[in-house]
Amino acid sequence: GVGELANTITGIARSTIVSVQNWDRVREASQREEMMAQVQVLQSEAIEEAGGFSSMSVAALLVGACALLVGLANLYVLYDMQNKNKQNAAQHTKFVTAVQTGVGHVDGDASVTSSIQKDVL
Repeated sequence: GVGELANTITGIARSTIVSVQNWDRVREASQREEMMAQVQVLQSEAIEEAGGFSSMSVAALLVGACALLVGLANLYVLYDMQNKNKQNAAQHTKFVTAVQTGVGHVDGDASVTSSIQKDVL
């Protein structure tokens, strides 16, 4: 809602006005700081107990490294397959274009025959 002016104070110098402190906010901030300090203490104790590295972090690092290697191997296989497909397509194209054709006349009709068909005729 909208606040209403209840009372106007007059006759006070501005330099003597005191600000109001929100004590609930101050108390919550101090509790937060205490909790954060406790969390930091617990974290440092946990790190000291683990000896710096935990077995879980080492296992996670190994699994991540294996996944990276599998991904690289998969990429290599796909690249190799793509190159083989290109080579097969190029060889097929060379085979098809290597057949020579010529124009021949058989019984007065012009026809296009390949060199293989000429040998048979």
